[in-house]
Amino acid sequence: YAEYVYFGNHIVRCSKDGIAAFDDDGNQIWNNTYEVNNMEVQHSGSYLAVADMNGNRIYTFDKDGYVTEINTALPILQMCVSKAGYVVVILEDKNADYINMYSIEGKKIYTIKKAIEIDGLPVSISVSEDGEKLVAAFTKINGTEISTSVVFYNFNEVGQNENERVVGGFDYGNRLVGCVRFIDATTVVAFAEDKISIYSIVEYPKLVKEISVDYRMEYIFTGNSYVGTLHKETDRGNSILEVYNTSGNQVLKEEIEGDYTTFKFSGKNVLMY
Repeated sequence: YAEYVYFGNHIVRCSKDGIAAFDDDGNQIWNNTYEVNNMEVQHSGSYLAVADMNGNRIYTFDKDGYVTEINTALPILQMCVSKAGYVVVILEDKNADYINMYSIEGKKIYTIKKAIEIDGLPVSISVSEDGEKLVAAFTKINGTEISTSVVFYNFNEVGQNENERVVGGFDYGNRLVGCVRFIDATTVVAFAEDKISIYSIVEYPKLVKEISVDYRMEYIFTGNSYVGTLHKETDRGNSILEVYNTSGNQVLKEEIEGDYTTFKFSGKNVLMY
C-alpha cells in the first residue's frame, strides 16, 4: 500500500515502511525508511509529516528530506500540519485528550488538556498557515444526548489574556460536526450534518455565512479558498458537485456522471479521478 502526494515540486511516495521523493522524470531525489502500522500523511507548504495512527511516532520532512522523529508518548488520534512548519496532534489518554503542537524539528510548543466528561471528544482539528490559530470541533455525550461546539484558539499575543487561549466558540446543539478546516490564512469551514459554516478569524472569529444543505454530503474537499461538496441525486442516480467561495456564495453546480473517488482544487479548476 502506498499513497502519493505532490510535495515540494516532487512526487512523494509514502508507504508503511518508508518514503521517497521523485522528480518529474521519475528519478529518486531522497528517501527514508521507517515502520508504521496505520499510516496518516499530512502536508502543507514545504513540510510533511507521516504519523503512526493509534501509535506514538511522527516522522517529519521538508523539501530536502527527513528532519526528525517525534515520540508523542500517547496514542495519536488526528494530525494536521501548517505551512509555517508546525505539527498539531490529538492524543488519547484515559480520562482526557490532549492537543499538542510540535515544531517540525520536534520541539513541543504547547499542550491543551481537555477533560472528556467536561469538554467532550475532539472530533476534528485544523491549524492556520502561520500556526498561531487553531480550530477544534468537540462532541460531548451525556447518556443518549449529544452536544457539539466549535472552539477557536489563538496562540499569539491576542490569546495570552484569554482562558486557555480560547478566543471564541459556537454551539451546534445536537448536530454532529465531522470536520473543521482552515481553507486559507483566515478562513475556516465547519461541516455539520445539515449545514456548512464559514468563519473568518484574524484575531477573534466571526461567522461569515451558514449554508443549509438538505442532502447527505458524500465527499468534501477544500483548497485555494474554495469549498467543494459532492452528493447523490436521488432521482437520476448521478452525483452533484457544488463549489462555494469564502463568502459562502455558490460558484459552481454541476452534474457528474461516473464514480469518482478523489477531488482536488487546482487554481480555478476541479480535478477528479
